[in-house]
Amino acid sequence: MKTKLFATTAGVAALALTMWITPAKVQGQPMYDRIHVNLPYSITLGDKTLQPGDYTIQQLPDQGGGSRVLLFYTDNGMKFETSAMTIPALDVNTARDTKLILGHIGDDYYINKIWVQGKDYGYELPMPKALKDRSNEKMTETTVAATMTPSTDTQTATTTATQTARSITT
Repeated sequence: MKTKLFATTAGVAALALTMWITPAKVQGQPMYDRIHVNLPYSITLGDKTLQPGDYTIQQLPDQGGGSRVLLFYTDNGMKFETSAMTIPALDVNTARDTKLILGHIGDDYYINKIWVQGKDYGYELPMPKALKDRSNEKMTETTVAATMTPSTDTQTATTTATQTARSITT
C-alpha cells in the first residue's frame, strides 16, 4: 500500500516538474517569425521607401503568435524602420525556402508576399497606394477628343483629276 502511494506521489511530482519546466523552454523560443533578408532594390512599403541593404523582418510579438503586423529593422534588428499590416496567405505546400516575392511597376519595387520556410502560411502585403494609382493609370484607356475636317489637298486632287478627265474626253 505504501509502495503504491509512493509510486503515485512520485509520478504526480514528476509530471508537475515536467509541466513546470516545459513552459520555461517554450517561452525561451520566439513564438513569432523572424526573417533576415538583403534587399537588392529600393522597396516601397506603404508611404516609406526602404533602401537596398540588410533587413530583419519580424512578426509583432503577440500572446497568440498570430499577429498580422510585420516590423522592419536595419542594423541587425536594432534600428526600427517601419511596420506593415499584412493579409494572411496560405499554401497547401509547406515552403521549402524563406523568400520575398517582389512586384514592380516600372523601376519601383514592392513586397508582394513573404513565405516562411517550414510553414504553410506566409504574409501578403497590400500594394502601396502610390504604385496602385500608377498601375491603374497604365491600365486605363484615355480618350482624346478630335474633329475631322476635310483636306483641301484631296479636293484639289479630285478637281484636277476631274478636269483632266474632261479635257481628255473633249
